Amino acid sequence: MKRGFAVASLAALLVLGSCRPGEKTSAPPPPRRLNLVLVTIDTPRPDRLGCYGYSSIETPNLDRLAQRGALFENAVCQAPLTAPSHASMMTGLNPTAHKVRDTGGFVLSGSHTTLAKILQQQGWDTAAFVGASVLKKRFGLDQGFAVYDDAMPKPAEDSERRAGEVVDRAVAWLGSQSGKPFFLWVHVFDPHLPYDPPSPFREKYKGRPYDGEVAYTDQPLGRLLESVAKKSPQENTLIAVLSDHGESFSGHGEYAHGVFLYDTTLRIAFLLAGPGVPPALRVKQQARTIDLLPTILELMGGKTPPEVQGASLRPAFAGKGVPTADSYAETLFSKLNMGWTELRGIRTSRWKYIRAPKPELYDLAQDPAETSNVIAQHPAEAQQLEAKLKSAIGAGADTEKVEPAAMDARTMKQLRSLGYLGGSSQGKQTLTGKGIDPKDRVEILKLLHTAMYSGLPLAQRIAALRQAVAQDPTNPTLYNNLGNLYLEAGRSGELMKL
Repeated sequence: MKRGFAVASLAALLVLGSCRPGEKTSAPPPPRRLNLVLVTIDTPRPDRLGCYGYSSIETPNLDRLAQRGALFENAVCQAPLTAPSHASMMTGLNPTAHKVRDTGGFVLSGSHTTLAKILQQQGWDTAAFVGASVLKKRFGLDQGFAVYDDAMPKPAEDSERRAGEVVDRAVAWLGSQSGKPFFLWVHVFDPHLPYDPPSPFREKYKGRPYDGEVAYTDQPLGRLLESVAKKSPQENTLIAVLSDHGESFSGHGEYAHGVFLYDTTLRIAFLLAGPGVPPALRVKQQARTIDLLPTILELMGGKTPPEVQGASLRPAFAGKGVPTADSYAETLFSKLNMGWTELRGIRTSRWKYIRAPKPELYDLAQDPAETSNVIAQHPAEAQQLEAKLKSAIGAGADTEKVEPAAMDARTMKQLRSLGYLGGSSQGKQTLTGKGIDPKDRVEILKLLHTAMYSGLPLAQRIAALRQAVAQDPTNPTLYNNLGNLYLEAGRSGELMKL
């Protein structure tokens, strides 16, 4: 059971001890004034980093950081989508609790306690520098940050900026800091679709543009880490690096992320270095994005707010167990954008259970690629995991209603340019777990990917989407993207026929 604390004041978050009745109270000890640097990288699979064993790429800076601290071999996110995953990192809550259920259309409520809020109110300087419009301050993740730099390149204000530019701004901010401890969050977007690494990474990783994006990203992050080292000694600095989710590359019929809950998109990179973290440690126990906040607070000498659903990973550094055996995961992308059903699941160190119209169970110990659904052979395990899933979701889950907020045309355009192909439904939806199983629509995903990313002539891409519409006529994403292609082709007259 997690240790809670009474919130008499926000300062109580960092009280190290407690008093028995009758004991004299004394002023709480000051918090450990550690500097914190959080780097989040959009879409890098852990198995595409050198420190995770991938020999066909050069990521020397992240590899060195892994040697300085802990590498979590079995880390997973709570949703394979950027905004929900970041909200879980910052709050320690599952998406069912923080209510950011998709990328775009959902805003993190100011009622939640974020890591930045906690540290800012304890005297930390706080600043965030984000690499894409998907994390604009309008989505609520700016809470607790005195500086939230989300300005995209001018004059047209594109939807993203290179990691190098994000790091430039973060380094400039670092140079202006003096005296107070700081919390710096740097988000880089480059490995996300569309893959377009700059030279010389484009040439060095020819035919492997995703690897080129990951390798490029490592370079400016090295410069960031050098600047942090000059500003703050290692013994006074915590550094965390996490992916928000992975990428499928056509595995299970998915070409990017957000539709399914397989490990291709749920597994993430998770590195942590600094005081209290043993060097060159590889942690095999499952770690989750919701565990970041309580781990950081404990390393700083604090306690976790009682509503947090994650757990501190610090005991794992001493070889002890941590209560992270069950990891909740969800994706509402298909429900909100494609007219299919949502997916929810529970992952343990051995099993993956996915609730769907055709439910799935995978033995990760024997089948890490999740190629064989063994639910018929293991009904008892499936029932146990379904019970855990119901507990994680909470009462009334089968009739939960979600309603995305309206987005302006400019925001929609920016999200689409970043590879978010959804229709971003703005109607209220009831999460019943019933309807079209996304597994039965993998041909639609292939046609959609062909239409948007194949590089084929425009007429062929339009034909691919028309074929998809014929097969899946109730899918709003197909109509939205087909309409955009008609406009691009100067065939606006055909929009009325959709």
